[in-house]
Amino acid sequence: MSKFKWPEKIDEHTLYEGDERGMKAFYFQESGFGFGQAIEIEEVSLKEDEFPEAKNQSIVQVQILSGNSWGQTKEGKPRTTKEPYTMHWLICRTEYYPNMQRALDALTGKMEVPKGKRKPRPIPDMTEDEITEHFGLPKEVLFKKEND
Repeated sequence: MSKFKWPEKIDEHTLYEGDERGMKAFYFQESGFGFGQAIEIEEVSLKEDEFPEAKNQSIVQVQILSGNSWGQTKEGKPRTTKEPYTMHWLICRTEYYPNMQRALDALTGKMEVPKGKRKPRPIPDMTEDEITEHFGLPKEVLFKKEND
């Protein structure tokens, strides 16, 4: 198996950690003393025991995060931007894409020309309807609330 080549930079974010299989990456940018921004890219699959009809289906989840290094970790160590995983993170936005290449194209600012149009536009993330069509499951099953 060859190594997956993650881009070294996305926008101003630098690759902090990426697995060789191309399943997950974490990009980080320090944005001031004790503050940082991150992009987390992960290929996610439905649990086969919960959704047997969606075998081998996966989707790429992109999370835009904002964080700070206030306070200490559970172990009593200070949080620092030198170790981004120790920071407090807030999820600002979550986007979904059908495959890794489309997610990377969208994050790096590539444009596409929609069918029947002439002007290029940024690559959009998937809508709820597109996600349900991708997995072939009803919306009520795929997006059920925890309290149901």
